[in-house]
Amino acid sequence: VYDYYTRFEILENHPRIDFKRSKGKLLLGITVMPKDCNFLGNLHGGAAATLIDLSTSAALMELVPNKGHVSINLSTSFCKSIANGERAYLAVEVDRLGKQIAFLTAKIYNEKGEVCYKGSHTKIIKDMELTPKL
Repeated sequence: VYDYYTRFEILENHPRIDFKRSKGKLLLGITVMPKDCNFLGNLHGGAAATLIDLSTSAALMELVPNKGHVSINLSTSFCKSIANGERAYLAVEVDRLGKQIAFLTAKIYNEKGEVCYKGSHTKIIKDMELTPKL
């Protein structure tokens, strides 16, 4: 899972996607690899959900860097596939940030700027020990 963090490329903009990076808004690029794909050679639904989970969490960490957060809902819609070897672009936004809850959205686009996957993510924000226990 954490392999994705090292593969993300932070972008300022994309010519075919109407989205600009700012605080609480991330635009990320990643190349779909065979290990991300289903048996048809397209981005696996579970991998798309993981990308949405990780990217929305990264956007939230930018706004609340010293707090923990836990998912309470993650919803993903699969609109169109992205094939192995193609670039995927994630436009991520913190829609609403309260003291204890955050609402986030993400869209995954293909190189043509078409929406392929959409996700919404709700997280509880907590004061917690941030040391991994694994």
